Amino acid sequence: SELYNAELEQRSPNLAPLIIQYKDYAAWHNAQLQSEDITTHKNYWLEQFKGDLPVLELPSDNPRPKVMTYNGASVYRELDKQTTDNLKAFSQQQGGTLFMTLQTALNILLHKYTGQEDIVIGSPIAGREHPDLEGQIGFYLGALPIRTTFSKEDTVIELYQKIKQNTLGAYTHQVYPYDELVDTLQLTRDMSRNPLFDVMLVLQNISDGIESIDFKGAKIEEYLSDEKEFAKLDLSFYVVEDNDILKIILNFNSDVFSSEYCNRLLNSFIQTFQILSLNDRLSTITLLSAELQNQLIHIAQPRFVNHEEISYLSMWDLILEKQKNNTALIYSEKSYSFRDLEELSNKLANYLTASFRIYPDDLVGIELERSEWMVIGILAIIKSGGAFVPIDPEY
Repeated sequence: SELYNAELEQRSPNLAPLIIQYKDYAAWHNAQLQSEDITTHKNYWLEQFKGDLPVLELPSDNPRPKVMTYNGASVYRELDKQTTDNLKAFSQQQGGTLFMTLQTALNILLHKYTGQEDIVIGSPIAGREHPDLEGQIGFYLGALPIRTTFSKEDTVIELYQKIKQNTLGAYTHQVYPYDELVDTLQLTRDMSRNPLFDVMLVLQNISDGIESIDFKGAKIEEYLSDEKEFAKLDLSFYVVEDNDILKIILNFNSDVFSSEYCNRLLNSFIQTFQILSLNDRLSTITLLSAELQNQLIHIAQPRFVNHEEISYLSMWDLILEKQKNNTALIYSEKSYSFRDLEELSNKLANYLTASFRIYPDDLVGIELERSEWMVIGILAIIKSGGAFVPIDPEY
C-alpha cells in the first residue's frame, strides 16, 4: 500500500531498507541443514515419529480414491462472543494458548469419531522465527505434524497438557523441514493420502488485516470467486480470530466426504468447546446432542419389543409378520420387500448349513462390496447359526 500511495503522490516510498534478501535466507537455511546443530532437531522429530505411525480412519461417505484428489468444498460457522471468551479464558487457566485449546478440542473430536488414541494433526508454521525475517517478502511457510498419544481414561486437562508439551517441542524444533522428515522416515507412500497427517488445524488473526491497509482513493473488498474449490487434505479446520469472535471454515475433500457429514462434524467440533472446562474423562464424553440421543434410542428400540430379552431372529420374524410386503431394502435401481429378503436369505442359509456344517459360535467371513447381498449375507449367516465377520474387500 505504501508503494501504491507513493506512486500516486509522486514521492519516494517511506520504507526501511531490507537488511537481508530472501536469497540470503535460503543460503542460511541450506547451511543449517548441513550443520551439526540440525542433528538435535532431527533426533527430536525421529523420536516423535518412531514405531508404527497412526493412520486416521475417519468414517467416510465414499470409498477413498486410489490416488489422492484435490476436489474440495467448505462449510462455515461463527462462534458467539461468549463462547470465544470462554475458550480464551480456558487457555489462560491452563497456561497455554488458544491454538492449544483448539488442538485439544480437535483431538477429542477425532478420538470420538475413530476411537483412536494416537493422532497426528498438521499445523502451518510461519517460518519467520528471526526478527530480521518479519519484513521480508518470500515463502517461509512450513508444516508441523504434531503427534499426540493419549488414553481414553485421560481427563481433558491431562490431554491439554500433553498437547501443550508437544506443541512447544514442535515450535522449538521447527527448523527441521517437514519434507526432510518425510524423506528420512522412508515411509511406504499411500498415494491416496498426505504423508503423516490427513487433518490440519490453522488459527489466523485478521484483526489487523485488510482494514488496516490504506490505498488512497481505492476500496478493498473480499472477492468471492465462483471457481471450483480445492482441498489440500482430507480435512482442514481454519479458525479465524476476527476481533471478538471466532469464525470456523472446514474445508474438505468432496470425493471422500459429503457436505452433510462435514456439517455434522463441524457441529460436533463446536460442541467439544462446551465440555472442555468440565474436565471429564474422554471415555465419558459424548458429542451427541440430547435430541439426537433420544432419536437414536427411539430408532434402536422398536415399539413392539417388550423389555424381556428377544433374539435377533425373533425380532426379524415380528417385523416380517407385520411388514412382509413393504419395501425393506433399495440398492441402485433394485427394490426388495421383507418377503424377498426372507426368501433369499433362507436359500443362502440352507446352502451354508448343508455345505459347511456351521455350528453355534462359528465365525463366518463375509467379504463383499456394499450391495444388497451384504444384507442378505448377514441375515443368512445368522440364520445358519454362525456369527458374521465383515472383511474389507480392499484388504
